Amino acid sequence: MTASTSPKPAPSSVELRIGGLVRLSTCDWPGELVATVFCQGCPWQCGYCHNPHLLPARGPDQLAWQDVFAFLETRRGLLDGVVFSGGEPTLQSDLPLAIAAVRSLGFRIGLHTAGLILNASHASCRCSTGSASTSKRRSPSTIGSPASPAAATARAPALRLCSAAG
Repeated sequence: MTASTSPKPAPSSVELRIGGLVRLSTCDWPGELVATVFCQGCPWQCGYCHNPHLLPARGPDQLAWQDVFAFLETRRGLLDGVVFSGGEPTLQSDLPLAIAAVRSLGFRIGLHTAGLILNASHASCRCSTGSASTSKRRSPSTIGSPASPAAATARAPALRLCSAAG
């Protein structure tokens, strides 16, 4: 480890509400073999949502972050990356810690987001900006959300894809 890198955050120090895990996906990041972590909670109530069970902030069948991290440790060298999806992963305050922990295992990071809650701590994961979407949606109904989809679009791009340097 060089002086500029810090040790990976202990999995027990990360609190992430996880509503599901796909252990192998070839469609969540085209051309890559990834695991997909589905974060619980989303402020939008989109009629077309394919993960409506992830809308509530807490779900009945949540997975422990420590268990997900332990699984990922066993997949080093087998998977190319890990995608954080949802729900809306940026609602989780410990998302940057989870990304850092997974990146420390050598995985590339994908982030599927509507870009609602991106802030300086999320930007620290060295994300590259994708294109913004201005689709018409109902206003969000939970804490920390902008008042309208237009406000969300003004605050952050609709999709950011993070990948490890080098």
